[in-house]
Amino acid sequence: MDKQRLGVQVSFQGFDNLTQAMKQGKGVVYFTGHIGNWELMAGAVAQTYPVSVVAAPIEPSPLNDMIVGLRASLGVRTILRGQPGAAKELIRVFRANLILGILIDQDTDVEGAFVDFMGRPAWTPTAAAQMAARFEAPVMYGYDLRLADGRHRVTMEGPLELVTSGSEKQDIIANTAMLTRLIVATILRNPEQWVWMHRRWRRRP
Repeated sequence: MDKQRLGVQVSFQGFDNLTQAMKQGKGVVYFTGHIGNWELMAGAVAQTYPVSVVAAPIEPSPLNDMIVGLRASLGVRTILRGQPGAAKELIRVFRANLILGILIDQDTDVEGAFVDFMGRPAWTPTAAAQMAARFEAPVMYGYDLRLADGRHRVTMEGPLELVTSGSEKQDIIANTAMLTRLIVATILRNPEQWVWMHRRWRRRP
């Protein structure tokens, strides 16, 4: 995949919503799930606005370097979770009015909360809600779907209205639950495009 081919393979629905969010000048929290081709989506968005994504390091390290390099070739910067300098990179994203891409639909060893996922409590990363609260950044939901002709369509929704009750802890959980509902609704409409092999309910409350 190269930048020229991206323009042919990927179309957008609701791109103006992202432009509206970027005009606020506070950076954007762009969350999604493992639906369609999320890597392709990041590269397509990066052709217009700078994108950084949060990802866990992959073993072995040469494989990690290859994937990080492939993202970079399409203009996507990778912030490796838990690595030196990651926290500073996150701060830079919002101060420079960039996009931070986060996937929040898997049970991973990060700070999170149990929220409803298809009728069952599932451990869910709270990073998207936390970053939005900390930096007062607008939140966008985007997802990619593979079409029948092999091309892709990226849909963007937002900026979303978040819960602001005054209790930071409760708001983060409530907002994480709300963001998760959007992902679940997309999965239920397109179940064949979600990464089913992940043990989504690995942990229990």
